[in-house]
Amino acid sequence: MSLSDRQIEAKITARNAARNRRDAAEADRIADELSEWGIVLKDSPGVTRWRRAPEARCGCDSGQCTCAHDGPCCRLLRREGEK
Repeated sequence: MSLSDRQIEAKITARNAARNRRDAAEADRIADELSEWGIVLKDSPGVTRWRRAPEARCGCDSGQCTCAHDGPCCRLLRREGEK
């Protein structure tokens, strides 16, 4: 389970809006949430680029999890009893 590109872009848009409002707490919260999902952000003047960290493609969906961290995908699957 992972976030879709559209979901990631929406969260980045919300984060940038919070940054523009100088709401650092909200911007940091969104960045932390994306990080938990294995999304790496790179801020440059006027643009935020992102990529999926290698561990974000851990194989949780297929039951072949290889993550080295306790990511949200693993926690969700455990809650649902699939792992």
